[in-house]
Amino acid sequence: SPEESSGDEEESSSGGGDGSKDPDTEQPVQHVPPEEALKALKDAVKEKDAVLLASTIQTVGRTPDKAVAKQIAGFMRHKDPFVRMEAVKALRFNEDPSVVGLLLKQRKNKVILEDPEVGKEYIYALGQHADRKALPILTDDLRTTGPDREITAAKIVSLGRIRETASVEALMDVMVSGGRGTGRRGRRGDGGMPFSGELQTSLTVLTGEDIGGSSSDWQAWWNDSKKKLKIDKEEPPLPRKMKVAWTMQWLSPEDKDAAKKKLKKAIQALDDLGGIGED
Repeated sequence: SPEESSGDEEESSSGGGDGSKDPDTEQPVQHVPPEEALKALKDAVKEKDAVLLASTIQTVGRTPDKAVAKQIAGFMRHKDPFVRMEAVKALRFNEDPSVVGLLLKQRKNKVILEDPEVGKEYIYALGQHADRKALPILTDDLRTTGPDREITAAKIVSLGRIRETASVEALMDVMVSGGRGTGRRGRRGDGGMPFSGELQTSLTVLTGEDIGGSSSDWQAWWNDSKKKLKIDKEEPPLPRKMKVAWTMQWLSPEDKDAAKKKLKKAIQALDDLGGIGED
């Protein structure tokens, strides 16, 4: 699904003693002055408490500053998986211009790439920044079977953020290879083409074509369109359900929570209206 499960991470084996912060609880993001963020990170490192360090990264790691971003990038090689995860998440939503380069330098970081959950978040971080320099990573080794399937799914979704013809070419390559031997129908839910939903969403976001989940229909369109295809800089209007899922995929955790609360209030308001006149 294009809507990422922001996923409650498993509690780190390093744990925390009584009174420590629950690592599964989102800490409020603080855009503090860079020097304060750096001091907070330095103090957390001194404590040698992985839960404290992860919480500190979560709180100040998105401070848009080159020195802060560099410090956070260093934690992507930390021995604790929860710290690594929070470092990747922080860089995903850190808006400092240096972040893309720091993420690209991690392309051979096996500690991240061999961890399915952290690796998936790393790919989404590349998609979040929507920089064409990420294309070589996002289009590399798109395996449709085996243990890397979730990484491939994240790459397919993230390619929808890279508004280049090369993104469409890579997605169509996956569709063609995945459609072989399945009758090339690949409709969602029929056990056909792998990643049907993700491919359909990213291709629609990039091209504006709402062709559905049939690989044969997409291939027919591709045969007619590939020589003249141009990708607009702006995303096209999307079908309603697809737009909601796509938007939610790329919201920051606090914006996603706010959107969910807003939706919950709207549903409650409709329930209240439906109850008018009832005892």
